[in-house]
Amino acid sequence: MACNSQFDRIMRDCRITLPGALDDAIKQEFFNAADEFFKFTHIWQELISLGVDAGQKIYDLDSNEWVAVIDILMGVYTDTQIPVLATMSTPGVLELVYAPSDGAVYNVGVALTVADCAVGQCGCGNASCSQGFPQVPQWILQAYRETFKDGVLCRMMSQLAKPYYNEKLAIYHGQRFRNGMATARMQAMRHNLFNNQAWVFPYFASGRR
Repeated sequence: MACNSQFDRIMRDCRITLPGALDDAIKQEFFNAADEFFKFTHIWQELISLGVDAGQKIYDLDSNEWVAVIDILMGVYTDTQIPVLATMSTPGVLELVYAPSDGAVYNVGVALTVADCAVGQCGCGNASCSQGFPQVPQWILQAYRETFKDGVLCRMMSQLAKPYYNEKLAIYHGQRFRNGMATARMQAMRHNLFNNQAWVFPYFASGRR
């Protein structure tokens, strides 16, 4: 997960641009911006190995990440990469369209977002969490640090009756934030491969990072 130096750099930049802003307020808006970022881009993905039983269609999924919540289903495949029809109306609850005829192991791709562990009261022991930051993969924060910062600045500068309220700059940073998310979403579809087609067979990182 992201090291504290990445968060510290964002905090320093935000303090300079947001005179009078409290650190807790910046951290809260960072969480909100990160949640919006991950739900839109689907860039934080995980592959879950799921043992299925004959005749059973509904399964509860658990992420293997330190602290994250499942947001959306990206796909289900057999161990021979054959697609399996499934839905996930409730995040974390997988429902197969057809019940398996026998036991097997399916690969379930999901997209994740940040969890409310960001308040730092879960006792997980992670340094960034204890300081009030959500746990975010380091490579994502490094690649899109400016996008996250734009999301925070847009939200903070949109708050009326605050010394840092600035409608024009809020619009400016909001547009940059949306542009950054659009880029990240496209990179997620292309799996960060230069000049790749817009869709390839899904690759999902597994395990903790």
